[in-house]
Amino acid sequence: MKRLLSLLMALVLLCSFNIATAAEADISVFINAAEVEFDVPPVIVDGRTLVPLRAIFEALGASVEWDNDTRSVLSERAGSSVSLTVGSNLMKVNGVDKILDVPAQIIQDRTLVPLRAISEAFECSVEWDNSTRSVLIYTETDVEIDLSSIPSYTGAPFTVINNNVPFFDVTEFFANSFEYYSPLDYLSRCSTAIAVIGNDLMPTEPRGDIGSVKPTGWHSVKYDVIESGYLYNRCHLIGFQLAGENANKQNLITGTSYMNVEGMLPFENMIADYVKETDNHVIYRVTPVFYAEELVARGVLMEAYSIEDGGEGILFNVFCYNVQPGIIINYPDGQSGTDGNFTPKDESNDYYILNTNTKKFHEADCGNGQKTKEENKEISYLDRDSLIEMGYSPCGNCKP
Repeated sequence: MKRLLSLLMALVLLCSFNIATAAEADISVFINAAEVEFDVPPVIVDGRTLVPLRAIFEALGASVEWDNDTRSVLSERAGSSVSLTVGSNLMKVNGVDKILDVPAQIIQDRTLVPLRAISEAFECSVEWDNSTRSVLIYTETDVEIDLSSIPSYTGAPFTVINNNVPFFDVTEFFANSFEYYSPLDYLSRCSTAIAVIGNDLMPTEPRGDIGSVKPTGWHSVKYDVIESGYLYNRCHLIGFQLAGENANKQNLITGTSYMNVEGMLPFENMIADYVKETDNHVIYRVTPVFYAEELVARGVLMEAYSIEDGGEGILFNVFCYNVQPGIIINYPDGQSGTDGNFTPKDESNDYYILNTNTKKFHEADCGNGQKTKEENKEISYLDRDSLIEMGYSPCGNCKP
């Protein structure tokens, strides 16, 4: 009887082990939509996914230096360094200690490390898809743009940046369609959206209603000088015709009709036409560029590269200006007006007139400022020091 009970318990334990192993083995890991292959399957320990060390570092394009004596690893990628030791809850990221929920550990003779912690240490974005039990990692989801390095608006809807070459590393992407939308920031503003556009990502149904989304700085206002009437559109970062996104608040910003139609749309059409004609894929990243805590973006940076032909079909890096000819926009809150009737908030003169051509700023009642051409005029509620940091200098007449 005892032998029978022992046998039954052994069978139960064996089945439990196999079930757990099977449950963990079906976890998949993707980097920019390309699946990562492991010789030892990922496992979940205390709610954290662990994966083989060398495989994940190399898949992320990071170096691997293993010290067998200390059972520690040092890895570098794109200027960032990560070091950790088996069994230790401390990980150094660029020399700064970070606490790990679950340490690196030896499983099946392989060193496994916490996937999310490693990926985020290298500034990648990580998502968990519970429906497919997949970890989705996205690189190149952010780009820093200094507004002072962008030429002032002079009448063209866009300007070429970096000799028309994208800032992202094209070697990190494959001909696999995907889309990623960064979380909203602390002001509920959109951040970078990135996708690999393919025919399989494009919409098969008409666009739905997006009126429920009110992006930061949104105002529903019309002007006779605008052909479509409305000043602002809910501008898709990744255009609907490319990815089929409707009321996705992480993909919609307050943009002028001019930026949407004259600036962004021609580039979106270019990508759509190319993909439909060739069945190739295009890396496409769009970043709204805000100054300080302004709620309306000054414009969007649009970068694209066709994968299969090495950029022969599609290659651009442009900044589209979020302006509207004949209209003055207050970027901190989205208020607007024409040159003759713009009334600042609170009906006060606590604002400056900017001349984007001469890079001068003036007091609200300065005659020189009021004579500024409409296409070069902006209203700003930023303080004096902030304007100087942006590259503006005070008017010599009114001395603001």
